[in-house]
Amino acid sequence: MAFKIHIEGNKFYIDDLEGELLRYEGLAKDVLSRTKTPTSTDFGFTNVNNWSNTRTISFSEIDLTGAAYTDLASFNEWLESNLGNSNGGGSGSGASSFSGWIDYNDSSPLVSLSADTWVDIPNNGAGSFSNRSPLPLAGGITELINTLTGALVFSDFKIGDYAYIRHDFSVVPDTNNATLEFRYFVGQTGQEYPLNISIPRLDRGSGIPYQETGLFFIYMGDENTRLGGARLQVRLSTTGTLSNNGMVINYNIY
Repeated sequence: MAFKIHIEGNKFYIDDLEGELLRYEGLAKDVLSRTKTPTSTDFGFTNVNNWSNTRTISFSEIDLTGAAYTDLASFNEWLESNLGNSNGGGSGSGASSFSGWIDYNDSSPLVSLSADTWVDIPNNGAGSFSNRSPLPLAGGITELINTLTGALVFSDFKIGDYAYIRHDFSVVPDTNNATLEFRYFVGQTGQEYPLNISIPRLDRGSGIPYQETGLFFIYMGDENTRLGGARLQVRLSTTGTLSNNGMVINYNIY
């Protein structure tokens, strides 16, 4: 295998020079790189917006012809300077950061929604498309959701760490022109705070699925957030049903 890894303008590219794979591309600021150690020669790349998988490439597979880097050390420096994050860097003497991802595909049964009632979105992580970055997960992460409830779990994080969550669920309302509210309900019991996401009115009719996807950022700014985690919740103005495709979680640990 031979790959060309480069940036043109504000986009990051991985080109397979032997033509066996499609080009990977994305905004450089949205691409995360991951290695097991700062001296590792294997690199995983994930786009927090578009890629559902991480491509792992060995430095020995990279064509250096015309590249902005010449060896492993300068490649690490180039990644740290141009991508969203990588675990070879950080700031200050001896600092390091780690990134990884888990895709929790859900296989829970349909959820019945009562009108004007907040309902937790389940996620058992048992769907056939569940996946995660190669074990062991970077930074000592074990799990990022409670598969019994679907709630996000941040207890393995430290203050200053953060996660990007791509949610993906569908709602079928029983009444025309229903309204749907969606939020991350964050924090410990009695100290929760809502992070609300606007959703357009469901105005294409009743009895049909409305898919809602999006990317959301949660920062570990305090112990309430870190220890309490977050529940994904919806409130529909009418009765209906919900099915959850799942969520992909990218995380960065310092």
